[in-house]
This record gives sequence, structure tokens and C-alpha cells, in this order.
Amino acid sequence: MGPETPVLSPFGPQSIRERSKVVVKLVNRMESVVQARSNELMPYLFKVASALGAKNTEQVLWKELLRQGVEPDWRMLQSAISLRTSTRADYKQTMELIMHVMHVYPIETSNGAESALDVLPADRSALYLSILKGLSNCGMTEPFELLAHEMLDSPHLKARTFSVLAQTWLETLGHLSTASSTIHHVWGILKTKAANFVPSSQYDAAIKLDRSHFHAVVEAYVRVGDVSSAWNVIHDEMPSHGFMPELNTFYTLVVPLASTSKLWPVGKSVVAKFNTHYPEIVRRAVEDKTNTLIVKALLRQALNDFDGESQGVKA
Repeated sequence: MGPETPVLSPFGPQSIRERSKVVVKLVNRMESVVQARSNELMPYLFKVASALGAKNTEQVLWKELLRQGVEPDWRMLQSAISLRTSTRADYKQTMELIMHVMHVYPIETSNGAESALDVLPADRSALYLSILKGLSNCGMTEPFELLAHEMLDSPHLKARTFSVLAQTWLETLGHLSTASSTIHHVWGILKTKAANFVPSSQYDAAIKLDRSHFHAVVEAYVRVGDVSSAWNVIHDEMPSHGFMPELNTFYTLVVPLASTSKLWPVGKSVVAKFNTHYPEIVRRAVEDKTNTLIVKALLRQALNDFDGESQGVKA
């Protein structure tokens, strides 16, 4: 019943509004459903309401939970938070829900505070990652950073949780009016955590930064105008961590610059620099037929200028 599911009727695919009505009808029939089965169905219905962006349907689901006297589990709360933050609901209500979730499902930090994380650590991580993404969508920078730091300090931090957390944090910085020094600070925290992480058991995988994290910090630097730091990450840090620049690395650096005409002079100098150090990657970019017209135009102008300067030096 989600927006991507081809639910058919005699009149063709149902609209999102009609699908929301189906959810409400299912809820209205729950009076005759055994509570055990109802508990299995409710998380799915919450997820559908979230995917459809149906706030009214979500309210019906909450009323049904109250009628049954059932406490929402982490899956229902995860869907509710995703819905509230994706539809830009009232910030006060959204934060009240998030604070309630953090009270019911607290994080255990390195100072030994009480927590039930031992029960369902994977589920808890999924719930908190949803909160992080929601805070990012709402532009709530301060609570986002506080929660991110708290999650990093948890002794139950897992490799997958760290990977998503780092990616979300870096992407958030790139889309906010963030100072370059802030990006540098956060990037340093993530690198230090990855380098010094000690798994809590022999079965836990080591956390590490992967190529997507390096691309995310490059894009963040470019978006705030610090092309020099972005280049240092590509040319110095990536190779030292075993990642040589590739075509997607080039696009991560160039596409944001190509999108704004005022940044074309910087974009052309970046293309020329890349062509000096990694000519094969630039050649592949020129031959890439999937490029947008803007990127093609920037590449053409940059390489024409580069060839002109090269011929001038030879002369």
C-alpha cells in the first residue's frame, strides 16, 4: 500500500489518498482482531502511513493504540518520527515525540548511564538513525549534533550505525550554512573514532570510513566554498586510506561548481588541476554520455583554456 506499490483496482492504480483510506478501513475492522495479531499489523500500518505522508491516518492509528491499551514499539515510533519530520509537522510536537522516544529508549554512554540497549541494540540503532535523519531534514542542527555525539560515545556502537551516522552528519553539514572549520572539526572526530575504535566483542566488525564518507566530506567542503580542503581530501587523504580518486570523486567535486555560473572560474581551475594529476579520469568524464549539459559545457571550456595555456607555455 506504499506509494511505490502498484495496488490495482478495477479503475487502475489507487491514489495515495485512496490508499490512506484503505489503512483507515483496516484499523476500523481491528475490533474483531485478536490483539496479538493486531500488534503484528500495527507497525506495518504505521510504516504505510509514513510512506504515504498521511498525517490524518497516523492519528487514527494512535487512537487505535490507545483503544487497545498497547504501547508503541520501536518500529511504530520510527515510522511516526519519519512521518513528522518528512512532512515538516509542528516542530514542538515533533521534538516532544523525539524526547519521549529518547526517554523510553535511552542511549547508554561511556560514562555508564543506565540503558536497555543490551536488549535490542540493532533496533535501537535503527530508531536513533531515523531520529538523526529527521532532525537533519528539519534543519535542527543543535539537537542533531548533540544526538550524534551521544551515539558516538555509546559503547554499543556498531559498524553499520557508525557508517550511516557519519554519512548523515557529513551530508547535513554540506546542506547547511556551515563554516568550513566546523566540517573540519566533525571530519576529525569521525576519523579519530574510526582509528581508535575497539569492538565490544570479538564478533563486532571494526568501524571504518569508506569511499562514500570521503565523497560526502568533499561535497560538504565544496558546498561551503572551501575547494582547497576538498582537494586535499581527494589528493592526500583518500590515497592514504587506500582509496584512489575515481570518476564519481571527480563529479562530487565538479558538479556543485558547475551548477552555479558564478563558480565556473573555480570549476575550470579544478578541472585543470584534476586533468594534471588524473588525466584518465577527466578523459572518461568527457566521454561520459550521461553528463548534464552544464557539466559538459564546463569541461569543454576548462579543457580548451588548459590546452591554450599549455600551447602558450610551449611557444
